[in-house]
Parts: sequence; structure tokens; C-alpha cells
Amino acid sequence: TTTTTTTKATLYSAGSVDFSIKAWDLAQSPPVLKHTLTGHTNDVYSLAVRGPLLYSTSADGTIRVWDIAQEPPVLLHQLLHNTTAGVSGSLVAAIAFADNRMYSSSFVAVAASQFESSVRVWALGC
Repeated sequence: TTTTTTTKATLYSAGSVDFSIKAWDLAQSPPVLKHTLTGHTNDVYSLAVRGPLLYSTSADGTIRVWDIAQEPPVLLHQLLHNTTAGVSGSLVAAIAFADNRMYSSSFVAVAASQFESSVRVWALGC
């Protein structure tokens, strides 16, 4: 299981081995399950929030980009790490962000690493 919270700390997300992401509303007492995001076809390994976007990585070899400002959250993109998604060793284990100053400060580089010792970087306009 992997977890993350939004910058306002009102939404808590957890990814799981049931291939889903659960989003909990922390403003409620007790917290209330607000959304279940589905689409990954294998375990969810990592979650990260950048602005209104939630990034999820999975053993299915993909990164999914969700707009969590929408009600309900909307899947915006599916980034394929390699052409062997779903094959042993193709899982995307982690995600990180860095400013991409080569093009413009409005771009973000998203890096995903795998257990197969590779890293891929995407430049995404923000």
C-alpha cells in the first residue's frame, strides 16, 4: 500500500494491491471514503500529488495522471513506461518531480524508475 495527501491535507489517497486508489476526505470526522479510482491492471506502487494532479504508478507498467480537482476525479493521461507493460520486470516502482529549466519554468519533468534499472523522464506542461 502507498499513500499521499494533497497540499491542503483534506484528501488522503491510498493505492493498493487490489489495483485501485482510494481517496478519503479528511475534513470529515471520521474520514469518509470519497472516491475509488480504477484503471490500473496490477498493484499500485506509488502516488504523488503535484497541484491538482495525482500521479499513480503500478506494476502494470504505467503512470496514470488524475485530475483530483474534478468531481469525480478524471483520468487525464496514461503514460506507458515501456512496451512490455504487464510483463515481469516492467513495473513502475516510484515517481518524482523536478523543475525543467531547459525549456521553461512552466514545464515539469516526471521521472519514473523500475526495478529493471531504468528511468524515463517526461516533460509535461503545467
